Amino acid sequence: MVVVAELYAGTRSREDAVIFDRITTTMNRIERLLVPGAAHWARAGRLLARRVRLDGALQPRDHLADVLILISAARLGAELVPESVARMAHSPFFCAGVPLTHRLRTGKGRPLT
Repeated sequence: MVVVAELYAGTRSREDAVIFDRITTTMNRIERLLVPGAAHWARAGRLLARRVRLDGALQPRDHLADVLILISAARLGAELVPESVARMAHSPFFCAGVPLTHRLRTGKGRPLT
């Protein structure tokens, strides 16, 4: 569900929102939406607190979604496909155990083959 929130936050048009409505409805219907549990929220909080102790000037709220997504991916052994691999790889919370993949896409959003 964290990814769903991030996708909606990044919408730039009504059409984008309609597409995400369809995706979310379908994924919910086939029970493929992953929701972080209490232990994952606690782990995210501990990771944020540790990063603040180590690096200081960090706004935890600015990184909570990324941390929850990384924890969820690691839990499943999943592969992340971020919009920007460079940005995610330089995140203070990058988890070496979560593979990052960047797939080139055409202007219409289809993967290049």
